[in-house]
Amino acid sequence: PPPTGGGRGFLVVWGGWGGPPPPPPPGGEEAGPALPATPAAFVAAEALYDAKCSACHDTSREGAPRTGFLRAWSRRLDQGEEALAQHAIEGIGLMPPKGDNPELTDEEILSIVRYLVYRAKLDIPAG
Repeated sequence: PPPTGGGRGFLVVWGGWGGPPPPPPPGGEEAGPALPATPAAFVAAEALYDAKCSACHDTSREGAPRTGFLRAWSRRLDQGEEALAQHAIEGIGLMPPKGDNPELTDEEILSIVRYLVYRAKLDIPAG
């Protein structure tokens, strides 16, 4: 019989008939794919990126393409690493020249761009 008192009946299913869903993995978030170890050629660039670029690119702050998110980088990749480095050196859109890190050399910028291209091709977003 239908419920009485004007209430509505409903069924809650927790992913099967065996009870509530399993607890989330440690850290409370869904576990995504793990990043592989950084190749030796990118270790120095990764350290520079972490210190100078990750604040914007790990979170897409002010439209920065998110590190490791291929969809955000796909049309940029066609421009080539040198063109992307030149954009970073001169500034583009809301990104100031050298990401507001004037102490970075052009060679360091190019190495960071190469690291970002590597990460984009992995398609494992930062964060």
